[in-house]
Amino acid sequence: MAACSDAATWAASEHDLVAALDAAHRLEQRVAAVKLALVREVDGRGTARRQGASCTPVWLRERLRLTIPAARRLVELAATLDNGPAEIRQALAEGAISVEQARIIGDTVATVHAAADTSAAGKAVDVLLGWAGQFDATLLRRMGARILDHVAPEVADAAAEAALRAQEAAAGNTQRTGTRQRTAASGQRRSRTATQRQPPNSQPPRARSVGAIEADRRPTASPRGPPPQAVYRSVTRMPACAL
Repeated sequence: MAACSDAATWAASEHDLVAALDAAHRLEQRVAAVKLALVREVDGRGTARRQGASCTPVWLRERLRLTIPAARRLVELAATLDNGPAEIRQALAEGAISVEQARIIGDTVATVHAAADTSAAGKAVDVLLGWAGQFDATLLRRMGARILDHVAPEVADAAAEAALRAQEAAAGNTQRTGTRQRTAASGQRRSRTATQRQPPNSQPPRARSVGAIEADRRPTASPRGPPPQAVYRSVTRMPACAL
């Protein structure tokens, strides 16, 4: 390793330069496999708690100066590879796959095992490891989402039908909810319109007594004699001889 780091890369031929890059990448994945195995053993022994840390990711943060998310991903990947098929660990230890590819393959195989059975999971391992030699981690994840179509078509069909029924049920619930919301909004609009049409200081009519109603129905007596203005007009129109 020291000889490689001290070598003058500018003096290497293009063929040697590419070959050295490939070798360094494979070596990086092999070292990562060793590191993951060590992290898994530390986590399993409870070393972090014995040394005063609350959990292994916190211990790794203090020990290796990692961030908590990076340390957590390291612990989770170590557990996934330890609980998964040995072929994935072997491929990473040989440098045939990258760390990200190993993570995707492990997660996908665990999903297949839960949805189908051990036989389908074993087939998925072989298919995914073959794809890992051709595609990067992003494409491998996308293709792994349809892995059941290759290793367990009957399970994939049942899962698709269940997903379709769930979507139809969700659409029906959404439609009913929207109808109820529209009805409630219409009622609120009608209530606001009625409130706006009502005079601001209007009050509900009070109940009147029977006596008051009868009094309103009686005819009003006319006053005796002509009104004062009529008397005045008649006086002013009298001839002067009468005065």
